Amino acid sequence: MQYDSDILTIEEVFEFESEEVRSVLRAVEYTIRVGDNFFIISPYNDETYVVEAIEEHYDSWTVIYNGGKRVDNKDVFPLFSVGSLISMLSFNNEFDLRTAGAKWIVIFDHCHEYASEENELLVTFLWYVLKDLCVRGLINRN
Repeated sequence: MQYDSDILTIEEVFEFESEEVRSVLRAVEYTIRVGDNFFIISPYNDETYVVEAIEEHYDSWTVIYNGGKRVDNKDVFPLFSVGSLISMLSFNNEFDLRTAGAKWIVIFDHCHEYASEENELLVTFLWYVLKDLCVRGLINRN
């Protein structure tokens, strides 16, 4: 059980298939906010950035980062924090996070249980749980 990092890394996002990652974005309808960490999907690079501002347009929005650079919202992927992962998992669902020795335990809607590996980072474990529940169709904001 560890809590060394509070934000997903690009490497953790890409541990899963791209369709699995897309299922998360479709299911949770996450809206990126000022201060959020993200990376640019297209064209891909392995740098992370922080949202400095958001320009809203009629039917889309633009993220402003690095002192005025702009990227379209469809080309960014948020690097979720532990807090945002917990928020997404608990939205309209029963969600219980516990510790057991050197492991994390999640109980979702009283019937789906997940246990982390020993000493697994909390953010990594919650990302796995969210991805799995989204792929299985158990999280849907619609």
